[in-house]
Amino acid sequence: ISSDIQHAKEVVEQIIDAHPDILKNRDSSVILTNYQLTSIEVHAMIWTRNIEDSFRVLSELRLEIAEKLKKEGLL
Repeated sequence: ISSDIQHAKEVVEQIIDAHPDILKNRDSSVILTNYQLTSIEVHAMIWTRNIEDSFRVLSELRLEIAEKLKKEGLL
């Protein structure tokens, strides 16, 4: 199961790194914050140019992450 968690974390990191509206000169981070038998909780810290962009970017990230994790059989 730990390899699935690591793979899921890597998927999230790759999607964050590829998003054009996330600032590349600031450190983004992805951390595991909760682990249950049936779920894991991952938090990501990202930086955008302004607060107005952040809401849109977070929505786009959530959708893309969910699609990718489902495609990878992790969701």
